[in-house]
Amino acid sequence: MVNSINIFAFGIDEYLRKIFKKGTESDITIYNRKEGDNFITVLTPLRFPDKLSALTDAMFPADIVVFNGDTINKDLGEAIICAELMKKKKGYFICSPETDTARLKKMFSGTMAANYEIYTDQPMNFLSEICKFKREEKGDENTSVIIDHFFKVKSVGTVILGFVTNGKLSRHQDLIVSYSESKVQVRSIQMNDIDFEEAGSGSRVGIALKGGDTDDMERGSTLTPDKPQYLKTFSSRISIHPMAKGKFNENGEIFLANNMRYQRARISGNEIEMDSRIQKLPYYLILSPNTSPRIIGTAEPLE
Repeated sequence: MVNSINIFAFGIDEYLRKIFKKGTESDITIYNRKEGDNFITVLTPLRFPDKLSALTDAMFPADIVVFNGDTINKDLGEAIICAELMKKKKGYFICSPETDTARLKKMFSGTMAANYEIYTDQPMNFLSEICKFKREEKGDENTSVIIDHFFKVKSVGTVILGFVTNGKLSRHQDLIVSYSESKVQVRSIQMNDIDFEEAGSGSRVGIALKGGDTDDMERGSTLTPDKPQYLKTFSSRISIHPMAKGKFNENGEIFLANNMRYQRARISGNEIEMDSRIQKLPYYLILSPNTSPRIIGTAEPLE
């Protein structure tokens, strides 16, 4: 039985290359490895800090977050805020044996990162540590796949790369692409270049589709059995992160991020108006590119 493990990593590229094989690269870099029944996917934000969406997109699917504990700067702080707002409870700091780990823990006291483990051992031993993670089996849920890359393959057709975020994906399943609402059917499923009849929640998948076109897709599009709900103007419960309090004008332009999407909006108090509709989700990150930190807090729709 496949145990999928998805990891966000920042600032440890050399460390990763000793363990994993590099795969897809765009504004994020994706590494992978099959270790027994463990299918491990690592996402790193290649274009961050210049491109903030590289951070939010790479972190979204992660079960585990891993940071370089030897390099303390504002970029690490921003990534820690993102992890806390996304409720990434399991994490590690990769440190050299000489690192003052007590200082590191004190620096992030009061945040979720204070509970992250300090790891100073060799890369291959860290691989064994990661493989201890076992995904919790969820009850029956509707299938949902989040798309991060897509392309045409000659004689195959449209292929998407993404993650099963809910439920179970099956071969020949009929699904709808969000936003374009085009209908597609799953022709084949691969994980780590191995064909499967189905894939469970958390799986990193390559899917050949019958129907649909790359023009109908973008990063953050989802594949679901039913049409999703969308929001354009909505009231929300706003929560500002302690590190951003007093630094954010709650009337003006913002960006919302979640589900590997990054969309412009305007905020006035607790009212948000999107430039274009956004798929309804339990919450969104509030981003303000002209403040420091740029990740401000969360907005939970009240509708």
